[in-house]
Amino acid sequence: MITTQLAGDGTLGSLTSMLATAGGFLTNVLEDPALPAVTNLVQQVYTTEKARATAKTPSATPTGPKVPGVGLSKLVKPLQTYLWVRQNPVKAKLIAVGVLLAPVLLGMGIGRWTKRCRT
Repeated sequence: MITTQLAGDGTLGSLTSMLATAGGFLTNVLEDPALPAVTNLVQQVYTTEKARATAKTPSATPTGPKVPGVGLSKLVKPLQTYLWVRQNPVKAKLIAVGVLLAPVLLGMGIGRWTKRCRT
């Protein structure tokens, strides 16, 4: 974690070491292979939230590279899912209801089947 306090007596040396640490972090972020995909998805989320557009099919974006980075590739799939849900609210609600009702209906079916088998 980068702090804003200067270590020691607040000399120029401590300031440059703090900037070097921040620069190393920024370099790692800028060199992350998933940065373009995350930037694209964040822009799409911003555009969707701002315009509240009608449901559209989200553009196919890669799920992230398989090479190491600072971890931005972990954000690609959740951002894609969030964007799809915001663009397709009716489909998302129907899927949620289906997921919740499937075990209930399956349990009812099994219960009726076992009741018939006993008699």
